[in-house]
Amino acid sequence: MTEHSLRVDLLGPLRVRRGDHELDLGPARQQAVFAVLALRATVRPISRSELIYGIWGENAPASAAGSVHTYVSGLRRALDPGRARWSTDGPLVSGPQGYRLASGSLDADEFEKALEAGRTAARGGDPVAAVAKFDEALALWRGEALAGLPGPFAEAHRERLADRRLTVVEERAAAAVETSSYADLVPELTAAVREHPLREPLWRSLMIALHRGGRTSEALETFHQARHTLRTELSVHPGDELMWAYHHILDGEPVHLAREQERQAPPLVRAWPEPSARTTRLHGRRAEIASLHRLVGVLRDGHGAAAWLEGEAGIGKTELLSTGLDELDGLRCHLAWASLGEAGAPRPLQAVARTLGTATEDLPPEAAVERLLDRVDELCAEARLVVVLDDFHQADEATLRLWHRLAAASRRLPLLTFAVTRPAPQRDAVARLRETVGHRIDDVIRVSALPETEVNDLVGELVGAPAGASLRRLAAGAAGNPRRLRELAEALLAGPALTVVDGVAEVAPGTKLPEPAEPDATAVVRLVQELAVETRELLRRAAVAGQEFDFGSVAAAMGKAASHVVPALAEAMEAGLLIEAGTKLAFSRPSVRSAVLGTEIPVRRLTGKTAADQSRSHAGRPSAASRRRKPCPTAPPGLTAPSRLLGFGIPDAASLQTDSMVPLALRATRTALRGGHPADPNGEFIPGLRACQS
Repeated sequence: MTEHSLRVDLLGPLRVRRGDHELDLGPARQQAVFAVLALRATVRPISRSELIYGIWGENAPASAAGSVHTYVSGLRRALDPGRARWSTDGPLVSGPQGYRLASGSLDADEFEKALEAGRTAARGGDPVAAVAKFDEALALWRGEALAGLPGPFAEAHRERLADRRLTVVEERAAAAVETSSYADLVPELTAAVREHPLREPLWRSLMIALHRGGRTSEALETFHQARHTLRTELSVHPGDELMWAYHHILDGEPVHLAREQERQAPPLVRAWPEPSARTTRLHGRRAEIASLHRLVGVLRDGHGAAAWLEGEAGIGKTELLSTGLDELDGLRCHLAWASLGEAGAPRPLQAVARTLGTATEDLPPEAAVERLLDRVDELCAEARLVVVLDDFHQADEATLRLWHRLAAASRRLPLLTFAVTRPAPQRDAVARLRETVGHRIDDVIRVSALPETEVNDLVGELVGAPAGASLRRLAAGAAGNPRRLRELAEALLAGPALTVVDGVAEVAPGTKLPEPAEPDATAVVRLVQELAVETRELLRRAAVAGQEFDFGSVAAAMGKAASHVVPALAEAMEAGLLIEAGTKLAFSRPSVRSAVLGTEIPVRRLTGKTAADQSRSHAGRPSAASRRRKPCPTAPPGLTAPSRLLGFGIPDAASLQTDSMVPLALRATRTALRGGHPADPNGEFIPGLRACQS
């Protein structure tokens, strides 16, 4: 061992040794911090935010950052008592990217090496050597992995390592039945299937051991017990390998577990978007990448998971997902990426079907969902499977049911499935499904705007020189959106506005952000059709009024108070269809208005008012100078300032003209919805929103 080499044992209560001396790592949370570092920080730096998530999860207290600093300081004293205060050397060091831990020997790594050695021996036809290596792996265990350590990171790895150990038990049993001592395995395997009745490989090994021992009737009865258990507990049929063993035993044929070597591997499904990033690295997404790497680790271990990836248009969801799943390289895995906004697909389900290599055009929605689930089962029987449903905010009811079923199937299949969506606060079905996923998997990844430092780094990389003050000010107008920043860089590089002086990139005065690219008309129509009925009516009324329109006038045309139409307006703006235009509102692009005018959107007829009535109503409206804001009748009293802004700052039916407070309230609404938390520090924003919506 070198001076800083450590021996770390995780397969049981955490134990750290230097030579023969065992180190005292302090309280349980401090040990949990070390466990995160030992499993992650020897490969790459771990940020403080990752440590906070690993110890406290999403409910971290405000003092978590300070606690991490205290724990790291305590670990440094425990790992290297003689270290000088300002030394940059030692087993645990920090830098701009986070914390790093000097590499040492880890019992979990030795476990994996013994497992791979056992598998190699089994594939080479030496079951005796395979059993010996599997026994070597199991001997490293001293109890429950990471016993007693708190936090979601420790809990996840406790489950992962426990399942990994059970995998070794299964593969040892499979190798042992190939030896001459298979008859002695029957009592051991009988106990194993009682303890783990949902593990098909153990049932299969028990069947083969009984069959080879001349107890074929008992082997067949064992299969029926396994099938009954799987149907009762999981509502699934026995897997391919268990059925294969059953039929061979039923036919009286010898059964060998070398079938995997004999079977020709089927081709992999590869439907994945081409890389579109034009930068050398992904900027500002360390926590999100860490979450994706955790999911890849789950899939690598042969399990599944469902996750929700959410962020506004152009924020970099596709680039993030492609980069975060780069650890799938070298893993036999199907990759299926379906865009629900795909042009030419009348139903989103057809886009999924094309990606998975099947057809559903002639089937009703329910039958189409079942066919797609059958196809997923087929692919998972061949290899691991990643399914990405992009543009999930455009999902119809059938696609919502499909993804809900996929999320459930990920519990029993090597299936990693993602819903990639923009925020859709008014899509009740989508919101409910998101909440279900959050409770079940707890892997909701929000992709937010890039911070200022990352914006400046990205712009500098795109234009080829560090951004000067004028370029930084211009880039700030992109609101941290990578797509807008790339469009800005392309426009600057194509024209004369960009100059490089003394190695710093500056722009000419008066340079403006480029207009975003025109959206696809088919995608706009589909998006509009998936909005709430009232939102569609609002868009139709606004489109008739013109490219720019007065919000109060549109609300009056709908026969409603402006405050009652705010939820519909918020949905339209979150969908990127409407934007602020000074004191008015406008369609984000002329093509969006054209698409709205070209769709069949039912518009509620005004009842009880003639055109003359409406004219008189408009004529009798108070002037803007004489208007006063009245509280929303249902707004609760005692709200803090941001809540009052939303609950009380919106005019009622007596003042229908556009009010300057409406855009402010909507900005607060979008900020809260994107961040997933209330806009004000006292957490009273959401009650104000609900009061206004009601």
